[in-house]
Amino acid sequence: MPHNICDAPVFENPLLDDKTVVGPSWLKDYKMKRVRVVAETGYILHNATNIDRVPLESDWGMLEHKNRLCMKGTPLTVAFIGECRAHDVDTSEDRVPLLHVTVDLMRDCDKEGWYSLTSKFAPWKPVDIASITAFRKLRAIAPVLPPVLDGTRISIPNAMPRSDWDHVRCGDILLLECTFKRSMLESMWTARFVIERATIIAKRPSAVPV
Repeated sequence: MPHNICDAPVFENPLLDDKTVVGPSWLKDYKMKRVRVVAETGYILHNATNIDRVPLESDWGMLEHKNRLCMKGTPLTVAFIGECRAHDVDTSEDRVPLLHVTVDLMRDCDKEGWYSLTSKFAPWKPVDIASITAFRKLRAIAPVLPPVLDGTRISIPNAMPRSDWDHVRCGDILLLECTFKRSMLESMWTARFVIERATIIAKRPSAVPV
């Protein structure tokens, strides 16, 4: 894979070799081929990898990065592709606004990668490894959402038009690029994905029910 850390040793699991993409029936052959390519290569930011290729060398960082998963001291970006199940901004009065996005993973290797990641770096395992919910805390005043790119027609991220979260619908195919952050909750460490960027890979046709 053309990632800058692709040669690093990764978790040993034979199921990680199954890179078959299982998508919704509305994905035509040419779109499914593109989804497979993106799922394998991503539109990767610096110091990044796909969720099925998290290096064994990665670990929690130090100093200002002590609560982020890092590779050689730099926060690691973990990418995964999935079918959007839900996204919303929680604006409850008693908390900071919180964007959350849930995607159903489309490859068995990503599900196993997710299980391996949480097994090693958090004291809990996901109840449902078929999906991931990623988050992003927002400013209470004039919140700035993480960027969304429209990758439905263009393959080069720098050339992709900017989109926004209002154009993301349930059923769309998304590539999420996230950091993995831990925090203390009720005297126990927990960890979750923090959204850095999203790319719309394919749009669910409006005639197709969710």
